[in-house]
Amino acid sequence: MLRKQLIDWWQEAWLSRTEGKHYGVAILAVFIAFLLTLWLNQFTSQPIVFLFFAAIAISSWLGGIKPGLVVTVLSALLGDYFLFPPLYTFADHNSSDIAQLFEFILVALIICFSFEQLKAKQRAITVTNQRLEQEVQERIERERRLQQYTQALSELANQPAIAEGDLDAALNVITEQAANALDIERVSVWLLNGDRTKLRCINLYERSQHRHSAGLEREQADHPTYFQALVSARTIAVSDTRTDPRVQEFWLTWLEPNHIASLLDAPIRVGGELVGMVFHEQVRTPRSWELIEQTFVGSIADFVALALEVSQRKQAEAALRAASILEERNRMAREIHDTLAQSFTGIIVQLGNASRLMSTNPIAAQTHVQTSRDLARTGLAEARRSVEALRPRLLEEGDLCSALNQMATQLFSGSQTHITCNRIGEPYALPTEVESNLLRIGQEAVTNALKYAQASYIQIELIYNSTQCILRVKDDGQGFAINPVSANNGYGLLGMSERSDRMGAQLTIQSAPGQGTEITVVCNREESI
Repeated sequence: MLRKQLIDWWQEAWLSRTEGKHYGVAILAVFIAFLLTLWLNQFTSQPIVFLFFAAIAISSWLGGIKPGLVVTVLSALLGDYFLFPPLYTFADHNSSDIAQLFEFILVALIICFSFEQLKAKQRAITVTNQRLEQEVQERIERERRLQQYTQALSELANQPAIAEGDLDAALNVITEQAANALDIERVSVWLLNGDRTKLRCINLYERSQHRHSAGLEREQADHPTYFQALVSARTIAVSDTRTDPRVQEFWLTWLEPNHIASLLDAPIRVGGELVGMVFHEQVRTPRSWELIEQTFVGSIADFVALALEVSQRKQAEAALRAASILEERNRMAREIHDTLAQSFTGIIVQLGNASRLMSTNPIAAQTHVQTSRDLARTGLAEARRSVEALRPRLLEEGDLCSALNQMATQLFSGSQTHITCNRIGEPYALPTEVESNLLRIGQEAVTNALKYAQASYIQIELIYNSTQCILRVKDDGQGFAINPVSANNGYGLLGMSERSDRMGAQLTIQSAPGQGTEITVVCNREESI
């Protein structure tokens, strides 16, 4: 207890331990000067005092103004008592002695204050040098980190995974580069859902374990303050997660369990729209984020945005290629159906007529056989033209109406089905694709009427008016019930519907069992042209 009181008294005293050493040195110096002066005064009649001045200078230089004043006082007392006559007394001084004593004190004070000023200037110079050295070291460290960040960004810019649109591989590289460059434990990428109410982690990198994971989620309803901060911030720099109000909503559930002491988060923006966040997490030891680090994580977020854009573009291109392939397959299926299948139907009809007339009228039967050969050649030629996506031959040889008439005559010549083809109105040019689709729809309608409906009469009408071109095919066959099942199961009906959609036309099918069928295609002239 007593020892503690003595220590407290010593700490509260005017002198510190270091100052005590300075005072000890000062007293020692003055006594050494005094002894040397007494020895030197044996050889001269004038008192020698320069050694006292040296002691004052040494004490002021080492300890400052206070030890210097102490040495000045001691030097004056010792000099007055032992050096200046009359010796060993303070009573018998005359004016000359007093002047000599004050002269000594004045010079001592000048020395004391001069060395104190020199000491202060030296301390100022030392502090300045230390500050400059620290600034130089900080600048060197900043340059080193800037070079490190620049190298990391340069490597990311040359990453093939980003350019190729491989999102998972790109995010792995980005998070690892960010964690290594910033020397932090965790970097993660989070994306907003469609209604922007939830953040979902798509890549979390833990540096110490060199591990990637995903699947964590954060609801906006549970963290409204943080989500509000995302809207306008370039970066969210949190030096101490224990005190920053923006992240207190995460403290108990995320930050404290994972020992996250500091955060540096950067929003991900694609096309100017916020789509997610990149989290940079410092564990255990709080960290103040500098501007260069905030700029770096902003660039990391930009690379994530670039990876997302490239990945989305690659996916869109793949989807477009798949759609193009599917469209080409459908086109080929339609063309094959509309050329080979319908040519085969005409061939079957002609061969049936030939078989029926073979015994009674061989010459007529031979004519039907020749017609079948012509249909086979025509179907093969049309199939080749379809593969090459060329305009149907019938349209190259005439207009749409004549092509429909020739098609019907060629398919069903010699059959018992009566087919008429009429044109109403003044014809005008339509785009090649529209005329090709109208021809194929008419061909499909006529073939179905003969093949399935067993019609005895088929009427084809091509109507031109000022605003619309209308194709109507009507038969008196068996008809069928209109329902979704029949439309889906019949490839011919599906093909007609797809062709109508491709050229922006309106397809209408009217039919009922025993009442025939009427197919109408209405194509707006303005849209067609």
